[in-house]
Amino acid sequence: AMAVEADTDVVPSPTLADLVARIGHRVVAVSSRQDIRFTFKVLASHEPNAMALPGGHIYVNLGLLSSVSSEEELAGVVAHEVAHLENRDFQAVFLRQLLLIGLLDLLSDDRHSGLRLGVEVLHLLNELRSSRVREGHADLEAVELALQAGYDPGGLVEFMAHGASARSPSTLERLLLTHPPPAERYELAAAASHEALVTHYDLTMRLAARMQDLGRSNRALELYRLASEVAQCVRA
Repeated sequence: AMAVEADTDVVPSPTLADLVARIGHRVVAVSSRQDIRFTFKVLASHEPNAMALPGGHIYVNLGLLSSVSSEEELAGVVAHEVAHLENRDFQAVFLRQLLLIGLLDLLSDDRHSGLRLGVEVLHLLNELRSSRVREGHADLEAVELALQAGYDPGGLVEFMAHGASARSPSTLERLLLTHPPPAERYELAAAASHEALVTHYDLTMRLAARMQDLGRSNRALELYRLASEVAQCVRA
């Protein structure tokens, strides 16, 4: 965390910091990670990105705040970062790095230089694949966390829609991606959002009332309609 803040300035605006922290702590309250103290800060970077670090440090770039169009979208992004910590992704990466270091140490002799290079390449490709899996899991978990916290899980879907029209990557490009392709992430998040809403009737009804209070009547009607269809199926 200190290295990040030494490299990129923290935005001093209390308004932005309070916004991110308010959303973040609301999400954390429904998370299983009650064993760590979360902190939320805004970085003066124009890249539309956010990140989580071990110990509960979550950073949201100024560029991301400029790209979201609603609090629901921001909540979805923050929930995604909380999900990484909830899933203990960093511990898994750390353990694999230790195993790699141990294996490379055994292959330190010059006679094993070719095998050593092969192990490093395979490790890199495996880490990229694992990263895509972790990001996909964090998306799914973020949808659930957002809804449990009282936010519209469709917010994350709306945020992902910004990049969903990008061209599909080639097979080689896909191997080198750290995240699933944008269109794939959008489709999976949309399916997960719908599944969460039809699974949690009470939360969906509560969310519909919130959307109505916020003046988002069209979304409120969609949620009320969805909840009523679910209720009818249950009664049937």
